Parts: sequence; structure tokens; C-alpha cells
Amino acid sequence: MKKIQQGFTLIELMIVVAIIGILAAIAIPQYQNYTGRAQLSDAIMAAGGLKTAVAEFYQINGTYTGASSGSGAIPDEISGGMAKFADALTVTNGVIQATMKSSGLAGCVTSATVTLTPGTPVSQDAPISWTCSTSAAAGCRPASCVG
Repeated sequence: MKKIQQGFTLIELMIVVAIIGILAAIAIPQYQNYTGRAQLSDAIMAAGGLKTAVAEFYQINGTYTGASSGSGAIPDEISGGMAKFADALTVTNGVIQATMKSSGLAGCVTSATVTLTPGTPVSQDAPISWTCSTSAAAGCRPASCVG
């Protein structure tokens, strides 16, 4: 009589487990990088309101000197609330800095900083270009933010 196969062999099960292990080893770090980029992007978006205040300060005064947290129309240091993943947002002479939280974030962005630096426009009424830099690991940086 012919015997009907009734399950998987041990080698077949080992191959499936190995394939799942390889996929997990690749997918988990990529997911953490993706999460880190999203968290840094949140801090950059939260700084958007401060960019407007700095630009207004420059338009009125013609310089970034003095455009700091708590002066002119620029609010004091912002802690929590405005950004879900940033501990604080500060402005010093037009340069906006977001400091990320020290826990509860993707490992590659924990305690990192994001700095938005304004460029000098061609004229006082011209738009301001902003340069973004961060201390986060290279895999976690949004495309708009360099090292």
C-alpha cells in the first residue's frame, strides 16, 4: 500500500524558520529607522510656527541678532505640548533647535537635536531659505535634513 504524507519534514520546517529569521533581521531595523524619521519630522513640523516668528523678526529688524526665545514676537522656550516627540524648542539669534526626548523614541533619535538655520535672503522682503541639520543617526534622518 501507498503511504500518504501527513505533514512537513523537519528540514522543511527549519527552512521556513530560517527564512522568517532572515526577513525579521532586515525588517526590524528598517522599521525603527522609519519610525525615527517620522519622529524627527514631527519636531521639524512643530518648529514651523517658530520659523514664521523668526522670519517676521528679520523682516522688521533686518537681522537675526536678538531673535531669541522670549524676545520680540518669539515665544519662550516651548517644552512639550507643541511637539509630541521633542522635549524643547528654542530659538537663539534666529537658529531654531529642537531637542528630542530621552526615552520612548526610536533608538536612533533618542536625545538627538534638530537645528534649523535661516539663510540670509537677497533682500529684506525676499523669502528665507532654511537649512536643516541633525545629530541623529544617518538612517533616521529625513531627506530634508543633512548631518
